[in-house]
Amino acid sequence: MYNLAMNMRNLADIRKEYTSQSLDILDVDSNPFTQFSKWMNEALEADVNEPTAMNLSTINKQNRPTA
Repeated sequence: MYNLAMNMRNLADIRKEYTSQSLDILDVDSNPFTQFSKWMNEALEADVNEPTAMNLSTINKQNRPTA
């Protein structure tokens, strides 16, 4: 039988925190290809599980992400 409460605790145990860095427009390269290359190299060097995983987000009229 599937024990949801037990599995939820296990999910919390394996959760990773991804807020170690922030994004500031002043630090972003004006060339999107250069910026992407920088991010990809950082992900590869960090040896993360899924370096090519991404999330595309748009912003609303208040400049807030809506992804």
